[in-house]
Amino acid sequence: MSNYIMNVKKELTKDEYGNIHDYLGVIDVNDNFTMNIENKNLINLEMINQIFEENNFVKIKEQINENGSCIIEANKVY
Repeated sequence: MSNYIMNVKKELTKDEYGNIHDYLGVIDVNDNFTMNIENKNLINLEMINQIFEENNFVKIKEQINENGSCIIEANKVY
C-alpha cells in the first residue's frame, strides 16, 4: 500500500482538474490519497467528488478548518 499526497495552493483551472484525474489513475487499489487544499475556495468540491467517483475512490475524510483550508483523504477501492 502506498500513500500519495497532493497540495493545492492556487486556484485550479480546467486543465488542472484533468491532471488530477490522470494522477488518480496511477494510484492502485487500497492505496491512500490525501489532498491538502490551502483554501477551499480554490477548488470546486463537486468536481473533485466527481473525479474521485470516476476513478473508483471512496472519500474517508473531508475536513474544512476554520481558516478555510481543507483536507480530503480517500482510498481507491477497485
